[in-house]
Amino acid sequence: MLVRASIGPFPRVRRGTTVLVALALACLALAARSDAFVYWGNHDGDTIARARVDGSHVKERFITGASGPVGVAVTDTHVYWVNFDSRTVGRARLDGSHVRQRFITSPDVIRGVAVVGNHIYWTVPFANRIGRARLDGSQVRPRFIAGLNGPADLAVDGAHVYWTNSGPMLDGTTIGRAKLDGTHADQAFIASGSGPVGLAVDDTHVYWTNPGTNRVGRARIDGSHVRRQFITGAGAPVQVAVDRARIFWTNNAFNAVGRARIDGSHIRQRFITGASGPSGMAIDPR
Repeated sequence: MLVRASIGPFPRVRRGTTVLVALALACLALAARSDAFVYWGNHDGDTIARARVDGSHVKERFITGASGPVGVAVTDTHVYWVNFDSRTVGRARLDGSHVRQRFITSPDVIRGVAVVGNHIYWTVPFANRIGRARLDGSQVRPRFIAGLNGPADLAVDGAHVYWTNSGPMLDGTTIGRAKLDGTHADQAFIASGSGPVGLAVDDTHVYWTNPGTNRVGRARIDGSHVRRQFITGAGAPVQVAVDRARIFWTNNAFNAVGRARIDGSHIRQRFITGASGPSGMAIDPR
């Protein structure tokens, strides 16, 4: 789970609390460190790319041999991606070794991927469902959650799985949510606006992309306080990812990765350039 703290003006402190304040600030600095990595899929280049979250050490061909990658997820040991063209989920170690392009196979087209705990989840957009398996690829359940509406991407936290309903049944305007065990599915948890695709979640908010309106939206984790124009001026943003300090998104029209502070300020639409149809996106959780 991601944890963010907001520190305002300090009240008068008693003797001995200075050390505690210093430790708290040190923890925040570690949480927002610049040596973590952001990953994305180059759909048009058939590669998984990686860069430091400060924009340095860009490797557009970090993992090669993919097949139209569109979704990316990361744990503290592995990176996972969806090969849209071959209907598979790929996996490699975080250093890019031990690549398995057909780690999980599907009879149907799959698009988004997310991981939490011991499970991996993926969307099956044309069959209107979400699949799930254990992180080692076993116990595959292709119909884990059914009855969705063209689900494009998904995100998970410690309690729920979220997905973007991009299909025609609800006019492609909602974000759904269910418990991690697949129960209590709510197809209209958030009215997110036109054509939501990418999705990310942290402890306090849900974030999504609207490629058709060039915006990134945000709402509170309980579905309230919806801001459909949280970030504007993007270029067909497809995917989004967040950490404790930053938000990233793929600008497909610019072949670039955008970045802003987690509050939506300091927007840089071309923070990293040189991508090739950037689609999936995830941030190193370490």
